[in-house]
Amino acid sequence: MSVMTRVKEAPQVQFLNESRPLMRGAGGVLRKSRNHVFPIFGICRMVENYFLLGSNNMKIQALKNVATFTAIFIVGNVFAQMNDAPPPAVNPYFTRVGTTIFVSGPLQEWASDLRNALPNPLMEAPWKKYTNDPTLKVERVVFFHTTSLRPEVAGGEIYISERMRTLKIDTVVMGRCDLFCSRYFSGGVQRQFAQELPVQKSFIDIQVPVDYRTQKLETRFPDTQLAVYQRNIPNIGSFKEVMVEGLTKGGWNGGLEIPAEGDVRFCEDRSPEKGCKTYVGVTALSMGFVTSQERVQIDIPKGFGDPKPTGFADINDTKAIPSHANPEVLLSHYQKFLERPVSHGRAFAISESASGGGFGWASGTNEAGNHVQRAINFCQEKSKSVCRLYAVGDKVVW
Repeated sequence: MSVMTRVKEAPQVQFLNESRPLMRGAGGVLRKSRNHVFPIFGICRMVENYFLLGSNNMKIQALKNVATFTAIFIVGNVFAQMNDAPPPAVNPYFTRVGTTIFVSGPLQEWASDLRNALPNPLMEAPWKKYTNDPTLKVERVVFFHTTSLRPEVAGGEIYISERMRTLKIDTVVMGRCDLFCSRYFSGGVQRQFAQELPVQKSFIDIQVPVDYRTQKLETRFPDTQLAVYQRNIPNIGSFKEVMVEGLTKGGWNGGLEIPAEGDVRFCEDRSPEKGCKTYVGVTALSMGFVTSQERVQIDIPKGFGDPKPTGFADINDTKAIPSHANPEVLLSHYQKFLERPVSHGRAFAISESASGGGFGWASGTNEAGNHVQRAINFCQEKSKSVCRLYAVGDKVVW
């Protein structure tokens, strides 16, 4: 039986009034699109290619790519400074209650806001403002169902996780914490799981990274991936074999599950008929992912993390559904999805890329989870690329 610690939160929810980009200019443009990653990841990838490529000609081309990309970014930065357009409205995936920040959903929706809330100690003005204004102080970051991209290169999360450690911020996981989330989570001084949710187990999900350019699984550099965690969890090197299995053998639907309670297990495929391997005695605590087995009781702001309508299309407009490898089959199931009562709860998910070929839908709640998580899981079982929600309830959230 786990020990529970009650943590009081301020009763009033204060949503941020602006969603600032990770970096202005080109970064701000890309920030608006869910299908892009931040420019810094692209630059990091190009620099990495320089060291990995063999021939001098290929290295020269890699350097040219870095120079071109950086020039475009700087020009975008200049134009952004001249743009007086008002900032975007409330970010539904990022909010704070008192000194606790809550993030949820795809990383590209909240990473820039998290970065802006945590000042760089080397920048005098922001740092002075943060230290002198108690309303800006952050003591805890809660990762609530954070699932997004599975990048094969590390970028801003390294710097933000180190900044969290410098600011002595604690981190908490509620629900599933994916590969990207786990990198951020590792930066907490005290790292814990929150209380169990009714229809979703809490666990850290280490999966095979994805090359964001090709959208294919990337299994060649497990040591590089492991090094990202070792910056904050020195003990993780003792579990290299366990981590490498999750980083190289999980496929699209598998992964290394590091649960809040119990032993770590590896599932090559999470479909019901497939089995999983348990690492007896290996736990989140022994691996160093958490600093305590004590569970923290967190009060989630009402409605936070719920998928929000995007206005992409009307839910009954089947022609608006993104292209798919098997359109007739997909439309047949989508019609069945539309026939389910909205009051029961319903969700429909499809592959981000047409070649992924996956889709899935669910209605209601059972022991396998709520309709949202089950729809994503069903889709991922058949998909060769990342799955995303298309519709929830009577709204399109794509």
